Amino acid sequence: MGAKSMSDIVFQTRSCALLMRPARIVIFFFFLFLFFFFQAEDGIRDFCLSRGLGDVYKRQGYDNGVWSKLKNGRTVEKNKIEVPDAEFSKNPIKFSKNIVKWDDNATKVFNTPYELVPMTKPVAGQEFEIKALKDGQPLEGMKIAKSEEDPGVLTNKDGLAKFKAEKGANKVYAEYKLDTPDNKEYGFQQLEYVLSFDAE
Repeated sequence: MGAKSMSDIVFQTRSCALLMRPARIVIFFFFLFLFFFFQAEDGIRDFCLSRGLGDVYKRQGYDNGVWSKLKNGRTVEKNKIEVPDAEFSKNPIKFSKNIVKWDDNATKVFNTPYELVPMTKPVAGQEFEIKALKDGQPLEGMKIAKSEEDPGVLTNKDGLAKFKAEKGANKVYAEYKLDTPDNKEYGFQQLEYVLSFDAE
């Protein structure tokens, strides 16, 4: 077999590069998928959002599994059958809403099982009312706060609570404990809701 010419070598090199290109694209999108899927904020994976009307993005309830707090203070992903001596076992359910643009849809009710609805467009440095709903009805006793650690305030019988907006990005963290005495795996569901928006 004769020696290969320079043009043959260049052609083969380009052919190999073209064959490898689809594989590189597949690998790139695979790692891109993993990156976004495992991004978490306060335990919330936010890969798939369902779009509502206008510029309001909402997510249906995300079941975050069953978690138990042990006597040594550690929290593990086990139910109360697996760790019967745990201080408590809970089932966190996550919801979220991100308001991109303040139009009529920003204060619209989307009829999710649990929801936070701003009553007016927030102004930086001022308080405004937020309504908590359960199946479209006012929910009393839901914590409204700036973070999970913040004690915040509880919604009244009309489901209303006040929140002071800050300039720029804001996040409202809401939490509600729903006892489940007949459940064998956990003692209560912890319903969590994050409302995100910008204020000027």
